[in-house]
Amino acid sequence: MLPHHKPSNSLNNLAIKNKQMKKYILRLCLALTLTIITSVAVYAQPGFDDDVEDTPIDGGVSLLVGAGIAYGVKRIYYHKKESTNDIV
Repeated sequence: MLPHHKPSNSLNNLAIKNKQMKKYILRLCLALTLTIITSVAVYAQPGFDDDVEDTPIDGGVSLLVGAGIAYGVKRIYYHKKESTNDIV
């Protein structure tokens, strides 16, 4: 008789990582799509009369800075949460 072969944890870990990667790629595509749509909408605004100077919009840099700050705050929060759980 052949011994029963148990699936290894590495296959389960690989499946979990694959699922996380798909989620990450989906979020990245969504963020890029929203950024492109927003930037196109900004450039589609009508111009002013000749007596007013046009002021350029920053092209989405402020959105990227805001997203970076939010990501940093999230990472710090989870890092502190993990470190307090390790102590208990």
